[in-house]
Amino acid sequence: MPLSKIKTNSLATGAITSAVMPTGSVVQVIHGSTQTEVIHSNSGYTDTGLTATITPSSTSSKILVIVVQACYSVRYGGGIAIVRNSSTIYNPSSTYSFYADPNTNANWRQNHSLSILDSPASTSAVQYKTQGRAYSSGTSTFQTQQDDLFKSFITLMEIAG
Repeated sequence: MPLSKIKTNSLATGAITSAVMPTGSVVQVIHGSTQTEVIHSNSGYTDTGLTATITPSSTSSKILVIVVQACYSVRYGGGIAIVRNSSTIYNPSSTYSFYADPNTNANWRQNHSLSILDSPASTSAVQYKTQGRAYSSGTSTFQTQQDDLFKSFITLMEIAG
């Protein structure tokens, strides 16, 4: 038995919605980036400038948040958190996500990757952003998007629930 073909010109505008898509289907993808340097202290998490906003089509949808954060550190290291609107949804279990031996006095760069599957239970606009903090003060430095040369990315994927 031959398969039927559905032609786009035979569908009404908006006929394919997340309501008819199988669970696990990608409904929409939003992408954001920044290249603006931010210097972080160890007094608490502060915005990195990396942000993106998505409006879920259903309260049962999940949002897959994928982050690639450009980080630079001199001694010790730092931490990256993920925030939905004003609520932290991922925070390292310690004061840092990565750490270098302070006795080496090493300077290093890395693209720190994070991902989390979130359930915002909303059909209103939802903002996701990252925040950073230095592990230690004094001789330690922690920057995101160092010298405006390195780019960070955030991708939001709405997954049908």
